[in-house]
Amino acid sequence: MSDYKLDISGYLGLNEYSNINDYMDIVEISDKFTISLEENNKSETGIICAMLKEKGFNINKSEIRDDNKVYIFANKIKN
Repeated sequence: MSDYKLDISGYLGLNEYSNINDYMDIVEISDKFTISLEENNKSETGIICAMLKEKGFNINKSEIRDDNKVYIFANKIKN
């Protein structure tokens, strides 16, 4: 089981979402995946969570930490 992390900062355009989508394809079943992004990107958080679910991930937890970032903890459960 591998542990993947993706730190996202700044504006998210179509190209960035495409890159995030491609990165999700690397993660395999039972792997852990942590994504962090700036707290003020609430709409982006929802989009990323929807992308994760569509790619077969289970979202274990989402939280805002002291560094003002949203952390999404997920693991892949199916292809």
